[in-house]
Amino acid sequence: MEPAAPELPPEKPGWTAIALIAAFVLAAVTMYVIGARLVKPPTVSVLSSITVRPFSDPSDESLGAAFTQQIAAALGKVKGLRVVSPAGAGMMVEGSLRESGGRVYVTALLIPTGSRNALWAHSYECGANDIMKVADEIVRGIAQAAPMRPH
Repeated sequence: MEPAAPELPPEKPGWTAIALIAAFVLAAVTMYVIGARLVKPPTVSVLSSITVRPFSDPSDESLGAAFTQQIAAALGKVKGLRVVSPAGAGMMVEGSLRESGGRVYVTALLIPTGSRNALWAHSYECGANDIMKVADEIVRGIAQAAPMRPH
């Protein structure tokens, strides 16, 4: 018969384990704080100038052109907003139209120049006779999406 190994008391957490846990927590908090400073919240610039890119319409180019002109004209009436050429604009409006079975499907986006992230986007469906009402709704949406620079 072999002698029994002496029983050791249960180990208590040592200073090494406590130091490792503390270092891990400190590293996690530091990474969180540094990461929060590196991620900047999106900024909304004051909307003072805008361009309207042609709304594409694969089935009827004249409808897309008329719709684009309607939106540009309506945006030109918004106080504090200038409709300008693409080179001088801070924001641009673009979108598409599609007509099918007497219905028109419109998608519009407000995009800061030099970005591909839309500040505002909306889709509409209407009858062919209500297309200009949609243009007015787009202008209202844009005016509410970005603060206007006062005159």
